[in-house]
Formats: sequence, C-alpha cells, structure tokens
Amino acid sequence: MLHTANQELATILDGYEGVEELPEEVFTMCKELMRTVKEALRMVDKPDPSLSEKEQLEHTKTCLLTIDDHIAAMLHTYKNPGAGAVQGM
Repeated sequence: MLHTANQELATILDGYEGVEELPEEVFTMCKELMRTVKEALRMVDKPDPSLSEKEQLEHTKTCLLTIDDHIAAMLHTYKNPGAGAVQGM
C-alpha cells in the first residue's frame, strides 16, 4: 500500500513541538518555485490506479527524482545568486 505525502508529513510532524508555519510570503515564493513540478507532486500524492503496485512504485520514484532535481537546482540558484533569478528568500 502506498502512503500519500500528506499522510507521511502528518506522521512525521505528529507530536513534534516547535513546528511553526512559514510566513505567507515565504510559502507563496516556495509554491511559485515548485509550480514547474506541480504535476510530479500530484502524481506522488495520487498515483495512477490503473498501474500495478510495482509500476506505481517505479513511477513514484521517477516523480520524486524529478522533484529532487528541481529542489537541488533551486537551492543551487539560491546559494549562488548570480546563477539564476531566485532571490529574496
């Protein structure tokens, strides 16, 4: 059985003290930066039910690697401001 990202996050954060919400401007910026991988994020949360469990796992792995690559690129840009347009974080 596959767990959704929301279920996993709820499990991780359950009972964790000190978790604060992001300021709205930071959340909005992160949301905008992740827009290019929106479909991959959706596919992780709601895998195609017509696929076998093995196919779902492989597809989820591919989506997660896509998301990881995007986050790594954004972090690289943030750490090296001259490398891209991400600023203000």
